[in-house]
Amino acid sequence: MEPKPYLLKLLANLSSLGTDLVHSVVSEYLNSGTYQEQCAACTVIGHLDVANLNATVVEKLVNLAWNDKQPKVRSSAIAALGRTGR
Repeated sequence: MEPKPYLLKLLANLSSLGTDLVHSVVSEYLNSGTYQEQCAACTVIGHLDVANLNATVVEKLVNLAWNDKQPKVRSSAIAALGRTGR
């Protein structure tokens, strides 16, 4: 399930306001029990302002990219890392 483009734009605008609140809330879904929510979280994180992206989120994305059982989660995490330039 891919996030709607207008939601991505809204969250990206909110993330550029100088707070890490959006990153924190979205990153909680990286720990979700469903691969769909994890993939969606990766997609959203890839569209957020990288200035507020902390090392913990990057570390979690790297861990998902290397170790997750679901190929879709691994590819979403790799795409998010690529979009953020990490």
